[in-house]
Amino acid sequence: MKKNNSFFLFHLNLAFSSIEDSLHEEVINKCYFPLLEVFSNNDIKLGIEISGWSLEKISELSPKWILAFKELLSQNKCELVASGYSQIIGPLVPYEVNIKNHEIGLDVYKKILNVIPETVLVNEMSYSNGVAEIYQEIGYKNMIMDGDNLSLSLNIDKYDFFSKRYCAGSNKKNKVKILPTDSIIFQKFQRYAHSNLSKEEYINYIKELIKDDKRLALPIYCNDAEIFNFRPGRFAEEAEIENDEWHRIENILKVLKTIDSHKILLPKEICDQLDVRDLEHLKIDSLSYPVPVKKQRKYNLARWAITGRDDSYLNAVCNSLLNKKNYPKNVNEWKELLYLWSSDHRTHVTDSKWENVTGIIKKKNLDNFDESKIYEKNASSFEKIQDHKNIFEYKNLIEIKTDAFFVKFNKNKGLSIFSAGLIKDEKEFCILGTLEHGFFDNIELGADFFSGAFVMQDMKDANLVTDLVKVDPVISYQKEVIALSTDFKIGKAIVKKTIFINIKKMSINFLYSFNDRRRSRETIRLSAATIKTDEMKYINFNVHSKTGSNIAHKYVLDREFDHGLPVSHRVSSSSGLPSTDGELKFEINGVGFDVCWDTSRNSFYPLFSYKKDKNGNLVRLHLSEQEIDDTSKPSGTNRSLEYSIKFNKSN
Repeated sequence: MKKNNSFFLFHLNLAFSSIEDSLHEEVINKCYFPLLEVFSNNDIKLGIEISGWSLEKISELSPKWILAFKELLSQNKCELVASGYSQIIGPLVPYEVNIKNHEIGLDVYKKILNVIPETVLVNEMSYSNGVAEIYQEIGYKNMIMDGDNLSLSLNIDKYDFFSKRYCAGSNKKNKVKILPTDSIIFQKFQRYAHSNLSKEEYINYIKELIKDDKRLALPIYCNDAEIFNFRPGRFAEEAEIENDEWHRIENILKVLKTIDSHKILLPKEICDQLDVRDLEHLKIDSLSYPVPVKKQRKYNLARWAITGRDDSYLNAVCNSLLNKKNYPKNVNEWKELLYLWSSDHRTHVTDSKWENVTGIIKKKNLDNFDESKIYEKNASSFEKIQDHKNIFEYKNLIEIKTDAFFVKFNKNKGLSIFSAGLIKDEKEFCILGTLEHGFFDNIELGADFFSGAFVMQDMKDANLVTDLVKVDPVISYQKEVIALSTDFKIGKAIVKKTIFINIKKMSINFLYSFNDRRRSRETIRLSAATIKTDEMKYINFNVHSKTGSNIAHKYVLDREFDHGLPVSHRVSSSSGLPSTDGELKFEINGVGFDVCWDTSRNSFYPLFSYKKDKNGNLVRLHLSEQEIDDTSKPSGTNRSLEYSIKFNKSN
């Protein structure tokens, strides 16, 4: 009789955001030792994923656990699954950081366990095309990733997805086999262990799933180990420990052993049954969901990019340290930087852990971190002018125009861009700007859609603040740069908006300067670009972005979406397209422009939207500096925000 495959994978993480360092030994004794004992006593194989950082900590605190784990590895009863030295969100960090994270992680695995893993777990199930290429370069053979969200990203029915076999990566190297997990299945296991499901209910549920012979393997459990006989303390509503949960798990393992229609294997043993030449190549090119993440949509990538205590600041600081002279210069400094880049500092991090992180940063002498203030001082030395050969004013518009490009700013709407684009044969070809109320037929699109604007939504009292006010800007210039300056208010705080137009480089630089305003529970988005062309019904659009590797991948519009729509009243956005080098390259009907920012100053998270209408297509980009979710505890003050739009010469 053919037997279907199944597997277990436990994620061990002493860096768990809400677990204090003083509790590490308790976690090892209550969670990690019972894990090994329960499975080894029942002669059931399991995968254990652990970061190099956590492995070092366990090695210091409990050499006995390391010996027990090594023994099971030698007997082929356990498989070590990699995740790097630190649990880092791959699509959010630069190529060299991803590479170093895995190289140092492998060195730690070899040193402590004398094992080099061939299977890797996608950290927080945050997958991108770039992450797959990192795994290829490191040499992993297999990856474990959430199948539910991969199917959503590919716009494939879940059951069709699980009936196929996939690999990923570029065509230049051996592709990586994909072993998919299922969130609902592991959440059922948790509910049983936490006494929310009876043994009979769970056994009936899992027996039905075992019958499914279309799956590559049944992922019985693929999640945290620290939630059994222990509570990490993330949520006030965490369930009480009613019974010995490892005993309940052992009861299920004993039943699973008696089911003849399946066999429990190690993840690598399942993948070894596949020939990579027979697998479908998985590549994500849809802009609607370019980076799938674990479980339900509330866990989207913004969770580690721009929420938490101050993720945007922490990510920018990490990039700034990466670019700092003579740092990191050795393995220990790399480990320190990788520790700062840990995902757990970006979610439910405790006060003491946050103080430790900020303490490390203060010692790095990044006093000039907000260098935008220097640029602002330079702007004050610009010469104020009334007339300039490239400046034209009429009605409510200020136009800056050369033989090659043009941009028109609306003085009645806070110097937002009314239209901008290239000039060829003395004819203007608009690429982006403002689509005014009434352009679209659908009442849901019955509004103005701006470029070059600021939008802040207070999530406590629903107040909306924008810079779309009537202004009388100061105009100045220096060499080939023209500057427009104005200001607006957020409550009593004054925000200065300065726009630098480099007529030689055909670039528009936006700078928002805040005066020590305290951050609050709000979303902060810059309406960077709304596509505006003469052919709004036929927009041939694509955007290139780096998502963890050194290759910029192309993403296209294949279905309607809006990354900025809230998932719930607690989660303000649903997805986005990260750019690890701060550069988005657009092509619109054969014409190109770039949106760029310095990642060592601002850690923007790009939110796109795409809506169809009989009068044309609405395509927009917001650069978000702050979103809101269950991890949000905004701290500190608002920093200067700066980005640029650069037009590429037309052929």
